[in-house]
Parts: sequence; C-alpha cells; structure tokens
Amino acid sequence: MSTAVRLSVLVATRDRAASLGRMLESLVSEWPHLEQVLVVDNGSQDATPELLRRRVETTPGLRALRRDCAAVVKTSFSGAPT
Repeated sequence: MSTAVRLSVLVATRDRAASLGRMLESLVSEWPHLEQVLVVDNGSQDATPELLRRRVETTPGLRALRRDCAAVVKTSFSGAPT
C-alpha cells in the first residue's frame, strides 16, 4: 500500500522581488509532490506584489496573500494527520 505525499509550503516575504521568482521556481522544480505554496507578502514596497500576481496566474497551486502592514506573520498549520 502506498501513500501519496502531500506537501504544502508557507513563505513569508517582504521586499524580495529580486529573489522570490528564483525561489518559487526552485520549489516547484525540486518538489514534485508539492500541492500548494502560500506566499504571504507582508507589506512589500517593491515589485513583489506584481511578481506574485503574475505567478499566481501561471503557477498551479500557488496562492498569495497580501498584508498591508509590516506586522509579524502569524501562521498555523493544522493539516497534518494525528
């Protein structure tokens, strides 16, 4: 009996347009079982929001959440089986 691997990744970012595209490409190419990538843009002032908008349209499983303030990103993951 084989169990399919389901993997989700959470990325918190701020003002990383110069490197975010390469990081997302690396995630998608190196992790074939990647089901979802959630990127939380924490108030970027550079081109990060536009980069994410374009990538969400062309990358299956990529989701982006934009926060308007530079606050600490609070996250929780409850999808792991117990």
